[in-house]
Amino acid sequence: MTTDYALSLRPKSLDEMCGQKTIVAEMKKRSLTMEFPSVMIFGGDSGTGKTTMALILGALMNDPAPIKKDGYCDPNPDSPEFKAVYSEAYNRNVCFYDASKMGKEDVVALEDVVGTKSLFGGKKVIIIDEAQELSRHSKGATLKLLEKKRDDVCIILCTMNPEAFDKSIRSRGQYYQFKSPSSSDIAAYLFSLTEKVGAELPDEFIEQGIFTIAENCEGSVRMAVQTLERCLTAELWTSEQIQQEFGYINSENLLNIVKTLLNRNAEAFKMMQSFDLKDFFYQSSKLLADCLIYLRTGLYDADWKKAQYESLRSLTKEVTELYNLYTEIDFKMAGYFRESYCKVKLTDFLTKAAPATTPPARTAFAPNPGIKTR
Repeated sequence: MTTDYALSLRPKSLDEMCGQKTIVAEMKKRSLTMEFPSVMIFGGDSGTGKTTMALILGALMNDPAPIKKDGYCDPNPDSPEFKAVYSEAYNRNVCFYDASKMGKEDVVALEDVVGTKSLFGGKKVIIIDEAQELSRHSKGATLKLLEKKRDDVCIILCTMNPEAFDKSIRSRGQYYQFKSPSSSDIAAYLFSLTEKVGAELPDEFIEQGIFTIAENCEGSVRMAVQTLERCLTAELWTSEQIQQEFGYINSENLLNIVKTLLNRNAEAFKMMQSFDLKDFFYQSSKLLADCLIYLRTGLYDADWKKAQYESLRSLTKEVTELYNLYTEIDFKMAGYFRESYCKVKLTDFLTKAAPATTPPARTAFAPNPGIKTR
């Protein structure tokens, strides 16, 4: 097994992309005529497929003999451009730049790159990855670069933070928002990868392990693939083994702890002490948010989650109150997680209108025999 598993198994065709169904459908339609926007801005969290899509399009736009499929075209692995892109040579029409290593002079130099006819014919594709890292002066040069319309050039900016660009830059191209795929989409994708590498896997990994990875990869396909590699190499097959190794909280345990919190039972803190509090905070926050969306709109992204949300329907008021508290905590922490502050605020929630039979929440922080505290 290669040590660069995530990169070696990176999708190289449109039909291999995970999630992003609307964007993929549009690119498939465009592939029939090869008419793509001259400037595209791909925005979204890390691991959602921005750079992967940019590379696929780069390999496709100058493919002399793309593979024709049902209603779209994919890049041909035998084409020179495909081989140049996926060997990271970039010695033909596709140029790839890491914005974190670029200064204003590097962006200005791109004028010469895009202004020179390609020796190979076809369209030049300029991919600027991590574009949010461009300095203020570099962004000014980028604006000048984007202002000129060139039929034989396509520029793709990939950024985790589209707000880092002002409206003048964002308005120069078509913007595409790459959203985190659902856990069910990621699980299906991971299963397809295991088939691709021909791994013989225990039933328990297929039935439990893959879903445990998908539920805990924070919507990042890259993180999911890297975790899959670890599991295959270390033979971590069961949900329990994976949770222990990576500090995951499975959906059933997470739901039980959240229910205990919603019932204002201080026993929740004992249950939480086996896990990293930061991981619990963000996973339970997502559970509460998704639950509220379901309770208010009926929308959900996986059938098994519907049963979870329904089990919290009788606690709708408490779900709303706790989610609002989570939002306040996150805002006050301003991106820097403080465990003590989080515990204090959750204690406030527990002690508010707590049943008389419930032990005071302040006792929940006392060391418990056999339970590791952080």
